[in-house]
Amino acid sequence: MPSLEAVHLIKSFSLLSCSFCLLAVYALANTLDQPIQQDLSKAVLVLPHGEVPSSMSAAAEMLSIEPGKRCGKPLAIKTGNDAAASVPRIILTLRDQIEKSHPYAPAEILSGTGTSQAEKFQIVSHQSTTEVWIVGDDGRGVLAGAGYLLRKMAWKNGQALFP
Repeated sequence: MPSLEAVHLIKSFSLLSCSFCLLAVYALANTLDQPIQQDLSKAVLVLPHGEVPSSMSAAAEMLSIEPGKRCGKPLAIKTGNDAAASVPRIILTLRDQIEKSHPYAPAEILSGTGTSQAEKFQIVSHQSTTEVWIVGDDGRGVLAGAGYLLRKMAWKNGQALFP
């Protein structure tokens, strides 16, 4: 028959191992619950070729400067398809320009037509292509979308994370 000390030791070990298992399951559950986030701290901002509304230029400048303050380096601004597809891209465009300037746009953007409204925007993010699209019905819509994107970003360890 085991001694009383051995019984207490076995009970303590069992309780400790159960606590460890519960803690591991809790940590795994919390990790799986978190959305995958894209790091946009090295992204390139892409504006359409040609003349763009001043509010759209202001959106690009704001999206360049703000991550630069928090991550150490402002984002580059390119036009058209000058940005390499291998780097994360934040594409700013007007809804009425999508089909002619971005024929490769995701289907949910191309089908997202309807009544145009001032300051209306749509943000579409694809993890597989590391692209974030900000589509405005007008320049102010792109500016509002840029502000929304900045508010939703999580800033930590030099990263600009967007869900």
